[in-house]
Amino acid sequence: MDARNFTEYFDVFISLEEYENPKVLLQLYEGQLQAYTSTWSNSKLEKDPDCFGGSNINVKIPMETRLYKLSLLFQNSEQDIVSELAMRTLSDGNIGKTVNLCSDLYGQYKNSKTGRVLFHVAQKLCQMLEANVPMIIPNGMNLPSVIYELACQAATICSTDLLLDCEELCKNTRAAMDVYRQCLIDDYGFRTKVTTLETDKDPYDEWTFEDYFTEDGIVLDHLSVMPVMYEITTSFVSYSPDKKLYPLDCVGLPVSPGVAGENPLKPISMPMTSLLQNLQEYSQLQLALQLTINSFGCCHQHLVSNNMNVNLSKKLFEGQDLKELKDFVIDIGNMAFSIVKKNSLALLHKLFNCRIVDTDLALAYCTLLPKNVVFEKLWNFINDAWQNYNKILAVAVVGAKLADLLQDGQQKEKFNSLIVDTEWCLKLSKLGISFQSTLRDNPAKRKECVYVLVQNPNVNSQLIMQYCSAFGLNSDVALQLYIETFLLQGINGHHGEGEPGGIKQSPAELLERAMEVLPLLKNKTDLVISLNGTLHKMDPYNYEVIESALKIMKLANEPSMNFNLDQALNLLQHLYSYKRISPPGNLELQYLQKHSIDVSPMAESRLPFHLLFFETTQRFWSIVSAELSEETFATLLLISKLMKVSLDTLHMKAVDHVLAKTLKPKVLRLTKEGCVSQITKEIAETVHNIQSYILAITNPEWATASSHRVAQELPTGPEKIQALKFCLQMSENWLKSTAPMEKAHQKAEDSLNKLRVEFENSATANLLRIHNLNSPEYLKLIKLPAKLICSLYEHSSIEHRLKHPTAKDYPDIHAVAGELAEINNRDINKIRFTLLEEYLCPPTKPDLNSKSQDNFNNIQEDPALMR
Repeated sequence: MDARNFTEYFDVFISLEEYENPKVLLQLYEGQLQAYTSTWSNSKLEKDPDCFGGSNINVKIPMETRLYKLSLLFQNSEQDIVSELAMRTLSDGNIGKTVNLCSDLYGQYKNSKTGRVLFHVAQKLCQMLEANVPMIIPNGMNLPSVIYELACQAATICSTDLLLDCEELCKNTRAAMDVYRQCLIDDYGFRTKVTTLETDKDPYDEWTFEDYFTEDGIVLDHLSVMPVMYEITTSFVSYSPDKKLYPLDCVGLPVSPGVAGENPLKPISMPMTSLLQNLQEYSQLQLALQLTINSFGCCHQHLVSNNMNVNLSKKLFEGQDLKELKDFVIDIGNMAFSIVKKNSLALLHKLFNCRIVDTDLALAYCTLLPKNVVFEKLWNFINDAWQNYNKILAVAVVGAKLADLLQDGQQKEKFNSLIVDTEWCLKLSKLGISFQSTLRDNPAKRKECVYVLVQNPNVNSQLIMQYCSAFGLNSDVALQLYIETFLLQGINGHHGEGEPGGIKQSPAELLERAMEVLPLLKNKTDLVISLNGTLHKMDPYNYEVIESALKIMKLANEPSMNFNLDQALNLLQHLYSYKRISPPGNLELQYLQKHSIDVSPMAESRLPFHLLFFETTQRFWSIVSAELSEETFATLLLISKLMKVSLDTLHMKAVDHVLAKTLKPKVLRLTKEGCVSQITKEIAETVHNIQSYILAITNPEWATASSHRVAQELPTGPEKIQALKFCLQMSENWLKSTAPMEKAHQKAEDSLNKLRVEFENSATANLLRIHNLNSPEYLKLIKLPAKLICSLYEHSSIEHRLKHPTAKDYPDIHAVAGELAEINNRDINKIRFTLLEEYLCPPTKPDLNSKSQDNFNNIQEDPALMR
């Protein structure tokens, strides 16, 4: 630019001498800067953020073009202009303008000069906030956050000489930002934690970071705490833009050189003590701890950096100054150690009382405490947690990590053991299983816990094996107990801990679960032996449970069985289809009492399995005998065949039972009704069934005896005659089955003779009854059949028949006599010839002289002739 263009750009006419005078140009430059800052518009910057970018400045913003052209005379760049504008707007208190300019600088000029400007702007803002300088702050701007961001940007692009100061400023402005965050409240009147829906969460944050701890302190008053906080900040990083710094020289207190006769740490004491007290009162322990550690660290670093060489320090500083500085740092250190210990313990309380514990943060606080104190405190937390397993687990994890850091093997082992215990407590508590929180005090409880585990319906075999693996227990023992628990649930109806009382699994479901577990057993012998012993303690009427146990034993396929499993399972199948008809007897009640088994309602409809299968044959028959009937015989016969007992005994007992319980009552009822001779169809069918049982008896002597007992119970009549004939048939079979020289042959022969006589007598009596000839006179002659026949021919009905032939109801003497002779094996013709000889040739001769002709002609007058 030359003097000719000056008027065109600045509307000012100057002479050539003035154009060459630097003072005049500087004055004009200052005036243009002042005019520009007074007319600055935030909206203009927002609309055109590239107003300082490249050649476009001459076209868009004429005033900026004039500044740029004018600055070229002083060999200043566009960056220098923006930097100067930023500092000027900051001095005017226009924070929005300053931040925008700094943003433009950082966006377009990432170099050390921009870093220094940003550093000074951040320092200046801290100083202004400390002094409560009036400022124009845009609505919604978080100024402490902006200051921290400026400091961080400065640290990324500053020169190496300024790096330590930027780092110190970042650290302190971050602390100020944290304090300011505790001053913010929402419309609710208290701080709320910002949360988002699961779908809105950043996956990186979700997978990388834990839920960090948010302290529940009282909201701070920013008007009282923020100036003090920035006073501490400016004390640690003083604002001195005009101070000349040598290479590697710093303004930050930690590494700044000391000044003889001065204690640079004293200005920190008052604001630090005031702020710490305020934070403690508002229960902002995290901020207090952070401020304490930062402050003491800066003071200690300052002391150490200025006393690297004792001899040199004595030459540079007076002895009194050095002692005063050391005493001051020691006092601050003692106060810091006290606050750190107190706040760390308090923060641990807050941390472990949260629903979700930030274990990394808790570990950090633990490292601030002495070893003996922190371990004692952790165990106190655990003891006070009772059954809060989440809290116990969090404390145990922190303790294990701390023990690992401190290389304390004993504590690490304890905490790791507790972690395993607690993780299992959490798992099992979800299943409704509760335990005491002091499992670590008694390792034996881990083994006892197995008994509770196997009783819970929600526990599976995989969980049990994991449990045994975690605690070094024998998985075979646990799985065996697991299977036995399934099978025994049906015995006493016991519900495991955590199992709903109204829900009961069916035996089929329990068996299916047990069969799934069985292949996991390494050795099945112990299971079979145990089930074999338990089998005798099971309810003998609960076939489902017994069947489940037998099937498991069969699947185990162990050779140590002392009974036939297939036989037992087949017996159960028969018993399933059978419904008992008699109540439990004394034998069953004694068995139940002996084995401490309650009487089951199923005992009214089921037979006892154990008494039929495991007990003696005598007890078997004691149970079966009471069940014998015409309806139940078929099933009982199958059971007897399966159990390989004497079928003859079964048939004998069946005959006795049906005879006593069915036939006798029916005959007695007929007797009371006076219809003894009228055998009903029902009685005939019963007799037929009994005879079928007798025919199945292979022992002929038993068959004969049984048939005889049946015949004796029947009243006189055709059925009895048929029964006696059946007895004769059985007796003849008995006789045929014996050899003539055997003793049994004679016994069978005597029995046959007796039965034949009884048959003849009964048949004779029945024949007389049928023809109404059963008068006492004739009945006395039953055992004398020939005499009885002769006596029948003396019957009065013969004379009446000849005298009154048209009359009715005369007995057929000839037919009766013939049948009697046939029954008693007599020759009827011989008897008749004898009677004819007696009637026709009487011992006394008749008188032929007196009416002999009339006597022959009138036959009705001679009884002998009539007969």
